Amino acid sequence: MSFKRMAQFSVTRQSGAALAVSLLLLLVLTLVAVTAMDNSNLGFKMSANSVYHDEAFNYSESAREVSGSVIPEYLYEGDWNAVDTSSLNLDVDTDGGGGALQGENINSGGTAEVPLNRSTLQRDFIYNNAGIRGDVYVLRGQTVQNLSGAGSAQYKGYGGTGVALGGQGGFFKYFELQSEGLGRSNAESWTASDYRYVP
Repeated sequence: MSFKRMAQFSVTRQSGAALAVSLLLLLVLTLVAVTAMDNSNLGFKMSANSVYHDEAFNYSESAREVSGSVIPEYLYEGDWNAVDTSSLNLDVDTDGGGGALQGENINSGGTAEVPLNRSTLQRDFIYNNAGIRGDVYVLRGQTVQNLSGAGSAQYKGYGGTGVALGGQGGFFKYFELQSEGLGRSNAESWTASDYRYVP
């Protein structure tokens, strides 16, 4: 009796688990990469907005400081025509108000300017220099009579120039400058400061 030896082949059936696991890993890696890109994009936008806000803030400060430098000259002269604003790249806005220190700060609509209500303010100056753009609003404050003159200064030992004239009394003028800086990407920043003028 002869036996024929038959080759035996072991056939194993694959269920495709390796393919499913690798596809899941690929999906997870894709989600991680997309999330990282979104976070990077958000970080860039936040950085850019911060830069634009700082830029607008600096523009606002620049416009306010330049405007503040000409107001004492205006108060001394009493007329904007006698004040040179062109060398400072500062334009008096005659349409918006342009000389709020002269009157009662009534805007074109007939309502008083309210410092905390931006819709009631009249623009008085426009500053535009080397890409810096800002609008300035001048708000009139109180005028306080200094009846005692230089008496208090003399009492404290001051005896310099102006004591005789100061003894006759004088006045202080108070005003507020609000400015709006306009940066890139429609960024805005408002700053304000109070001033006291002593003639």
